[in-house]
Amino acid sequence: MWYNPKTGISDYGPYPSNQLGRDRFYGPGSWSLNLGLYKNTRFSEKTTLQLRLEMYNAFNHANFYINNGDTDVAYSFVDGYYNGNRNIQLGAKIVF
Repeated sequence: MWYNPKTGISDYGPYPSNQLGRDRFYGPGSWSLNLGLYKNTRFSEKTTLQLRLEMYNAFNHANFYINNGDTDVAYSFVDGYYNGNRNIQLGAKIVF
C-alpha cells in the first residue's frame, strides 16, 4: 500500500502507514457444481426438439458468506450466513 511520507497516512483513506492494505483478509472458500444435460431429437430434416435438464449447485452444498457491513476489527465476532439452494430446471426447445 502506498502512503504519503510527509503525512504518514495513506492516500486512500485516513489509515496509518503501518496498517494492512485492502483485501488482506478473505472469507472461507466457496464452491458449487453446475450441470447441464441436453438431448436432441430430430423430427425432420429442418425440425429438432431439444430436451434440457439444467442443475445449478447440483450437490446442494451450502456456502458460508460474510456480511461485509457487519465486520469490525473491534469485535472478535464476524457475522455471516449460509446460502446454497439446489436449482433444477427442465425445458424443451424446438429448433427449426
